[in-house]
Amino acid sequence: MPDAPVKLHMGPQEAAALLDPVRLELARLEKRLARFIERAQLSEADIATLSSAQSALGVALTDISRLQSEAKR
Repeated sequence: MPDAPVKLHMGPQEAAALLDPVRLELARLEKRLARFIERAQLSEADIATLSSAQSALGVALTDISRLQSEAKR
């Protein structure tokens, strides 16, 4: 049986602070996809796929930002 996971910090953490690096990474990935769409030689189908992925990241980024704001209250 595997051992229980070890807690990373000695003191309590807040969701708003832990969500910040997630939000930043989602924004970075969304920009990365935008660069691919803009600069890579892609078929129309691949552009559509990457655009859908970019939109999904945008939705996730909006949701994470909202959750982070709510957690700060």
